[in-house]
Amino acid sequence: MLMTVTKCNRENALALGLGCLLVLIGCNHGPEMYHVQGKVLYKDGTVPRAAVAVVFFQPKADSTAVIRKSASSTIKPDGSFDLWTRKGGDGVNKGEYSVGFNIIKAIMDPKPLIAEKYTRPETSGYEVTVDRDISDLKFEIEPLPGVKGAPPAAAN
Repeated sequence: MLMTVTKCNRENALALGLGCLLVLIGCNHGPEMYHVQGKVLYKDGTVPRAAVAVVFFQPKADSTAVIRKSASSTIKPDGSFDLWTRKGGDGVNKGEYSVGFNIIKAIMDPKPLIAEKYTRPETSGYEVTVDRDISDLKFEIEPLPGVKGAPPAAAN
């Protein structure tokens, strides 16, 4: 027996196909996230070396971000970093961020090796808008006097 396709069957198939296409187009594939990389250096060009050396992005109070989560990364021996939010490689949510740094002597000796203003994102002086992949950020920070890469202490 030969089945014929009726006008009604064609319309139903077309409607079903169009509905599936709209669902696929409208699927939310998660928040907009971007790959953010750069370097952290002392102002003299040397790299901060410490037991703990971290850069972190904190969403600004007035951020337009839909998802407001911090991102962080260790600072590698060459000064480079690659930010992540939940797991390595996932990137940074779209939004506006203040930048902070945590560079301490040792885990059991949490003495900061950088000027205090850099340890708090709201006072570091660095802000970043993440709305695309970024690979060329550069942050210059000041070590405390006496820390390698720090300027010599002023003579009294």
